[in-house]
Amino acid sequence: RQKLTQELVEMGRQLAPHRENWAATRDALDPRDRQLAEHMLAEVRELLGKIIESDEQDARSLSARKTHTAAELGTTRAERQAIAAYAATAGPPAGRLDRISEES
Repeated sequence: RQKLTQELVEMGRQLAPHRENWAATRDALDPRDRQLAEHMLAEVRELLGKIIESDEQDARSLSARKTHTAAELGTTRAERQAIAAYAATAGPPAGRLDRISEES
């Protein structure tokens, strides 16, 4: 897609003088060349449309992934906070003696 885009940009640069006066340029062509030029322009428009459509779909896909990843990070953060809060209130770890409680 990148290569095709670069080629289209280069073609656009080369055709810039003709684009400015396209009506006069087209009218100066013989009917066969005029038809060929119109056909080629239609192909270029179709290719550009496909590139734009593909780019828009990629953007939507990336946006969906970004949203999904943000949600996962939020869930992970909440889980860590819950674990930390539980650990803070749970008391000493299992299997250890709490000698302070015994001495009181």
